[in-house]
Amino acid sequence: MACRILRAPALARSLCRNFPNPECVPCGETRQTVCLGNLQKRHYNNYKTHGEMAALKTPSDGTLFSEEPEYPEILDMSPEGVALRERQKHYDEVKRMPTAHHKSFILNTERGREEMYYIGDLHYNSLDMYQYATRTTHEMEQPAAETDAQTVDSELVSWIEEAILTSHLTEPQTGESLKFRERNLVRSILDAIRYHYKMADTVVLEEPRIEAFWQHTSFKTNLDETRFEDKENFAPWLQFRGHPQLMISSEIPLEPVIASTSEEIFQAELPIYDYYPEELGMQKKKHRMVSTAGYWCNALQYPLLTLSSMKEVLPSSLDPSIGTDHLNVSERRRRLAAHGLMLNFATAAGSAFSCGFTPFHEVTYPFVAQHVVSDGQNWHFSKYQLDTMAFGPDFSRDKRNFAWSSEEMKLYDSIEDGKLQGLNSSVLSRIVQTVRAPRKTVEDPRPYTDTDVEAEFLARGEKLAKDLAARKFYVSESLDYEIPLWVKIFKMGGEDMPTSPTLKWERPRPKAQHIFQFNKEMYEAEIKGIKERKKRIARDKFFGLRPIWREPRPIGVNPDGRN
Repeated sequence: MACRILRAPALARSLCRNFPNPECVPCGETRQTVCLGNLQKRHYNNYKTHGEMAALKTPSDGTLFSEEPEYPEILDMSPEGVALRERQKHYDEVKRMPTAHHKSFILNTERGREEMYYIGDLHYNSLDMYQYATRTTHEMEQPAAETDAQTVDSELVSWIEEAILTSHLTEPQTGESLKFRERNLVRSILDAIRYHYKMADTVVLEEPRIEAFWQHTSFKTNLDETRFEDKENFAPWLQFRGHPQLMISSEIPLEPVIASTSEEIFQAELPIYDYYPEELGMQKKKHRMVSTAGYWCNALQYPLLTLSSMKEVLPSSLDPSIGTDHLNVSERRRRLAAHGLMLNFATAAGSAFSCGFTPFHEVTYPFVAQHVVSDGQNWHFSKYQLDTMAFGPDFSRDKRNFAWSSEEMKLYDSIEDGKLQGLNSSVLSRIVQTVRAPRKTVEDPRPYTDTDVEAEFLARGEKLAKDLAARKFYVSESLDYEIPLWVKIFKMGGEDMPTSPTLKWERPRPKAQHIFQFNKEMYEAEIKGIKERKKRIARDKFFGLRPIWREPRPIGVNPDGRN
């Protein structure tokens, strides 16, 4: 048998010597006895090419040929395109979070979002600035005619008259302002309406927490503080905090005023107010982003109505920078409209965030909010519809939000001789219509959240709070010091206590501290001693009482010089 592999005799001899096998045959070319069993493993005919190995594998979907060609996605590899894909990846990550708490955690832990612009107090042109910051179209409602007012039940009218007269006779206690009377009067009117129409599915919250944050890309920035390449991409984060007195919430959201598919949402005009945020009174602070409407425990309920005090929106003061007595009727109306617009937007945005929507995702249905400013006698009504809160650089800027506000109205003229004079039925009808605004259920109110995970998350938090409260007083394993009975009788007794001056109060021994327990008193004492020691050393060095370097003492020599 001729061997076609071994061309060198030395290689054949080494292989036969290193790999002995009884199945060996003589090789004619090399005239050596070689092992076919070992050589066939190294024959080049036994090696497979890449194509042959691929043919042995099971074909996958990516290796099969199709009748229609499928090309890979063409990606924009420019720096802007890569940055856009990274931002979109972050948006998808936030969207996958199961609850609003997890979404808030992801948003707040992202690097570079510590600084925010807080919207300040009202000023003379706040309405235009608020419209531009929230992309809202505002409309002033015309005064309603007397014939348009709906009739109110006589029983409800008598209840409201009695509530007004009773609150007028009630005087605030010492240390309380007139706000006490106003809040009780408005609360009595709203409670009478809720009780008369049996609105048991609503909840009243006092001094709720209204906060909202969002991103805006249409403000200008200062080139001295921002790099030139970031001028086009300046997108500050805005934060608003509202402090209404009352809020009525419900489990069913309010019915939208304008349909989400209407063309008005994309055709409304906005005022241009793109100045520096610092010039508009916004304060730049380092704080976490918060968005909520009411309390966290009631975050799943939809706000039906919020109420603020008239004297907080229109304060009275001799200082023209604070007081509003010098404002005319139109200026007062614009100030009330600006306050209602901003608070309604924060209420609707906070409610949307609690349902799982973020500034990175468009809302799937409109959120409606109502606000009332009143002192019991004067009333102002405003309404808001949130259609979008995605104002970032990667989203469409065509959608608009809508706001409506009324004029300032008087519920009654005065109270004379214990009788109510001039009760305005149209204003009373407007109050009833606001409280009883139509509501409509939504098929999928929280599409980006998992209700089961959220319920488990809240239940776990409640269980943790209960466990912490139950273990609060068990911080040590040692027993309390027990005072002997004779000490209680002879030393701590009241009338039976002897008058001998030699007897002293026996203070109980301090409780034994656990080895892992943190003792605040010992820690403070140790820190105090270290600070005093450092001060003493620094003082001695300053006055030369203690030299910085001393010559080493010779070995075997005592300090007094004796060996």
